Amino acid sequence: MEYARPREAVHHAIVRKNFGCTYFIVRRDHACIGDYYKPYEAWDTFREFLDLGTTPLLIRGSFYCGKCD
Repeated sequence: MEYARPREAVHHAIVRKNFGCTYFIVRRDHACIGDYYKPYEAWDTFREFLDLGTTPLLIRGSFYCGKCD
């Protein structure tokens, strides 16, 4: 992940499509490298490849709710 950062998200989507997935979750900072890449750069890369055969779900952030468990 560290070497192909935004492009590896597209690669993962293609691989998962080949295994039958129709949706692919792309987080805000897909590979969590830190400040080396912009936070939403993987999203921008997905906008260049609109016909991958999977639908990207662009997720800003996730969290664990201790109250709901």
